[in-house]
Amino acid sequence: EWTMKGDATSFWLNGLVQTAKDVTPGGGSLTSFGGGGGLKWNSDKINVVGSAFYGSGIGTTLNFLDATDGIDGRTTLGGYAQVMIAMNDRSSFGASYGLNQLTGTDAEGGGKLTNSALVAGMYNKYGKMLRSTLEGTYSISSDDAAGNKNNTGIGVSAGLLLLF
Repeated sequence: EWTMKGDATSFWLNGLVQTAKDVTPGGGSLTSFGGGGGLKWNSDKINVVGSAFYGSGIGTTLNFLDATDGIDGRTTLGGYAQVMIAMNDRSSFGASYGLNQLTGTDAEGGGKLTNSALVAGMYNKYGKMLRSTLEGTYSISSDDAAGNKNNTGIGVSAGLLLLF
């Protein structure tokens, strides 16, 4: 972490490489790889976070879910960005956007499954142990392989968080 005049900036890099072998006679193997990175910047009133990743054969949502077509690895990429603004010592407002895209293999025609969401929220602190949240979410899921079918959703959520 690097600090300068009350502001804090940090960055990170990550990666993975894994080989899996099919246990059936004559089965092949697949090497999955991926990498990512991000940046976080904080000041007294504004916090900004951004991160991105890319990989092959690592899947989407959960590691290795839909990672292959049975032979070749699918490509996945995505990212996340968030901005939080402190209104005062107790309240803040924030917005974030996330995207995850899974691309089919050449044998599948290279179609893309894309999931994304935009979230905006208000967050309040009531002492060290209690917080409240109010969030609105707009999500989009599209699948090129299904004729570019788009599904959208809007959600509103509220809650209390007890920390101990």
